[in-house]
Amino acid sequence: MNRVGGSFLVMAIACAMVAPAADARAPKPGVFGVIHGKKFKATNAQGAGDPCVFGIYNQTDGVLVFSALECKPRRRRQGAVRKNYKTIVMACNINYEMPGPTTRPLAVGVVMACPNSAYSETKTGRFHIPLSTATWLADTQFLPDFSITSNLKLRIDSFDGSVASGVIFGSFDQPPSGQAETAAIQGEMQFRFPFQVQ
Repeated sequence: MNRVGGSFLVMAIACAMVAPAADARAPKPGVFGVIHGKKFKATNAQGAGDPCVFGIYNQTDGVLVFSALECKPRRRRQGAVRKNYKTIVMACNINYEMPGPTTRPLAVGVVMACPNSAYSETKTGRFHIPLSTATWLADTQFLPDFSITSNLKLRIDSFDGSVASGVIFGSFDQPPSGQAETAAIQGEMQFRFPFQVQ
């Protein structure tokens, strides 16, 4: 009897040690990477309704839109932003070559152009009140067949019907007035969080 009880105790301890390790390896939901030479970190703490990282996938038109705002990691109120926070707003279409209703699913490997997107850097003052904002826009390129593309792209790496993950790559090529440099993404920005599906 003691031998059986000892075996159960050993198994329970082993499970307790393995579970935190598995959780530690799970990627945090949100949007992460380096853009314009600056680290970007926007976390999703409340699922599909999080005000800091929020997205919608429109199945009919094949449009994926989301916003990612750098909020405090432990925010006591919704939308509490970091000091000198950054924001990304993405608007991407599966059918960027021929916009309109689609039958193409949001599947692994799908690459979307995101011409109607923006990246901004906001300088804050006391109590994190915004003092100034600089915004870069993604370029829009019209091809000979009147389809649209952009240097800013998004790739889907997984989608289970709610949670989408993938990468953003390229650059925001239209700088704010008075500036010449683009806001380039270093390598790829990772994203993973639940979307509202319409």
